[in-house]
Amino acid sequence: MKFCYHMIDAIQRLGIELPFHGEIEVVLQRLHTKFNTLSDCHNNLYELAVGFRLLRQEGYYVSADVFNNLKDTEGKLQEKLSEDIKGLMGLYEASQLCIKGEDILEEIGNFSSQLLNAWNTHNDHSQARIVRNTLGHPHHRAWQGSWPKAFLAIFKAQMDG
Repeated sequence: MKFCYHMIDAIQRLGIELPFHGEIEVVLQRLHTKFNTLSDCHNNLYELAVGFRLLRQEGYYVSADVFNNLKDTEGKLQEKLSEDIKGLMGLYEASQLCIKGEDILEEIGNFSSQLLNAWNTHNDHSQARIVRNTLGHPHHRAWQGSWPKAFLAIFKAQMDG
């Protein structure tokens, strides 16, 4: 299932999802069931964030409570999250699908934005460009006409580095 998240995300970012609509829908239905029934499916930060975003942007209801396990015993987002830049980018994009009153998503959006902006000032050009692009153009808000070219450049940079 993990590979499917990445594949669906890539297909959508390239703007070629229409021919795969049926297959994507089957995977999303399974993912929705998994999100609503299994508590152990949320161990990987990036997978949790991407799965949440994919479901929400396709109209599935997923409770923002799936992110509650990211908090420590004091109710604050865990500091160890700052070590996972890819996961933080996923969280930032997921937070953009917040419904009014979902405080955890607002908190996640602020938290991930602050950490990504801070991280961005101390890292190499290709990684910083990827982070800047995520912060400036979260996937669901990006204009689809220009996104495939940008995605390919980002994908190449990730494969090279």
